[in-house]
Amino acid sequence: MARRNTVLRFLSAFFMALLFVVLSWVVFVVPVGAQQAGKQPVRLDIMLLIDSSPSMSGSDPHKLRIQAADFLIDYLIAEGKVAEVNHRVGVVNFGGRLGHYIGLERVGPDVKNDIRLAVISYTNFLPPLDVAYKELKWSPESTRRAIILLTDGFPQVGTEKVTDEEIRQYFTDKLQPMIQELHSQQIQIFVLGLGKAQKARKEWKGLIGDDHYIVLNEADEE
Repeated sequence: MARRNTVLRFLSAFFMALLFVVLSWVVFVVPVGAQQAGKQPVRLDIMLLIDSSPSMSGSDPHKLRIQAADFLIDYLIAEGKVAEVNHRVGVVNFGGRLGHYIGLERVGPDVKNDIRLAVISYTNFLPPLDVAYKELKWSPESTRRAIILLTDGFPQVGTEKVTDEEIRQYFTDKLQPMIQELHSQQIQIFVLGLGKAQKARKEWKGLIGDDHYIVLNEADEE
């Protein structure tokens, strides 16, 4: 029972973090071109990137990130009905390479049913970010565009254990140009870190800012 309560508390925190992120765009951020649109509702285009590297089996053994994706889609369906706007979402499963992914589609049950996870060796953030960028860059300027990355931490693109210096170089040499391009296109990126994600906390925050990086750690068993 104690373990079940721990999982439920973690799941609740996960869901609330996602909801907070989405609500922050809707309530506080006005995309380019929306000022001229008066009180027209703003459409959201969201790419959800789900880390499926082997370490995630320890960081998220209950696959709560799938339930979080379902929750986000359900929220967008409900909010879209109220606002009378067709939000869109895409989902990418990745490790050291791309796995199954869904391009931007109108939110609905079909998207939820097509979400699949498969364990993929290593962790490389560039391929899923590139897919997300290519999907989002063609959205109209009046659309609020964003990426949500669910991960337990830092890159590993080979068999050798990465050093702290290699992590810093990866963020500086590889991720920074991509993040800068996303920002130049007014595409927001949020990272929800699981488990030992705090190891790369400083590097992520340096790229995307404190308010775009959220760490969610599953509590220890009671």
